[in-house]
Amino acid sequence: LSNSNLGFANLSNSNLSNSNLGFADLGYANLSFTDLNHADLKSANLNSANLSFADLNFANLAYANLRFAIGNMKHVKTLQLEGYMISYTDTILAIGCKLYPITDWENFSDEFIAKMDHDALVWWKKWKTFIFQAVKLSPAEPTGFELCCLLRSFCQ
Repeated sequence: LSNSNLGFANLSNSNLSNSNLGFADLGYANLSFTDLNHADLKSANLNSANLSFADLNFANLAYANLRFAIGNMKHVKTLQLEGYMISYTDTILAIGCKLYPITDWENFSDEFIAKMDHDALVWWKKWKTFIFQAVKLSPAEPTGFELCCLLRSFCQ
């Protein structure tokens, strides 16, 4: 299923474990309650996808577009703060249409934030501390994919 166009598809309650969904378009797809255990979602478009209650254990989410995604609240968490939807994993933070590593967000200058959107800096100054506190207090769990790869390469 790599490179497939599954945008807007209702895949709720599906068993897609071990599927290759790399580079697939899953934008706006309903993946709620879907088994994505060990699925390869590398560079998949999950923009506005519903991942609520999805099993993402050992899933590869590297470079996946999680903008506006509804998370499973374990590996992908979501918040709505005023006009901005926020999605985050253990390493990535998407705010509105901007997606960067969490460490990058921590180091962005006011000038960089101001160029993102009209009134972005005002919003950022209001919510920045809260966002990082939420990420710290309720961190997203790694899927385990990295550990799985490490063990595979170690055992071969």
